[in-house]
Amino acid sequence: IGRDRTEVRELEGQVIHAEKLATLGQLAAGIVHEINNPLTSISVYGEYLLGKLKRGGAEQADVKRVERILRSSDRIMSFTRNLLTYARPSKEEAEPLVLNQVLREAVGFCEHIIREAGVSVELTYAEDLPKVSAVPGQLHQVFVNLITNACNAAPEEGGRARVSTRLQGHDRVLVEIEDNGVGIQAAELDRVFEPFFSTRRKGTGTGLGLSIVKNIVEEHRGTIEIDSEADRATTVLITLPCLDQ
Repeated sequence: IGRDRTEVRELEGQVIHAEKLATLGQLAAGIVHEINNPLTSISVYGEYLLGKLKRGGAEQADVKRVERILRSSDRIMSFTRNLLTYARPSKEEAEPLVLNQVLREAVGFCEHIIREAGVSVELTYAEDLPKVSAVPGQLHQVFVNLITNACNAAPEEGGRARVSTRLQGHDRVLVEIEDNGVGIQAAELDRVFEPFFSTRRKGTGTGLGLSIVKNIVEEHRGTIEIDSEADRATTVLITLPCLDQ
């Protein structure tokens, strides 16, 4: 007599993964607490010194050094926030959402990044899409991260990104974010969702962004795929289940 234990193994794997995340969450909370206390002092006194140097007419080289200190402290602060987000997913309640509106808000949040990168963004939203059940802040985080990635990958001139939505089948909404940036090497494509793996140049990425995005999408019973061609383009495809009407 044979017995299919696939479902049991999947459940066991989910339990093990949850236990690992709980342990990582406890460790991350302790690390973040120990790092953030001295880091806050560095940021506060760094801002004070920067202002004093600028008012006192200090040498430009010294001003640049203090600015570099502040940028580094901001990067560490961002990393600790991402680490907590990855290890301790939000417990907020999901609510019915109009996905097109969430995307409009996410694009709005990224206006300064889009402007600085010189990227033109095309928005193509299907009308009358069914609502999805989701946590608004988490979906904002997903789309802001992906739009930011598209801007970071854009060429110096002629950068373009396209954000679109449409119904897939009868029960899922598809979000597509496409750019004409540097793309991802084939050897790296299978690793982009790994924690702490980054395709950006050393010192500019924490390698947690896409891991967090994947966790959030899967917690919403969605799927995420990345199709990319090196030196040409990248397309991210996300599907989310429609809310039962």
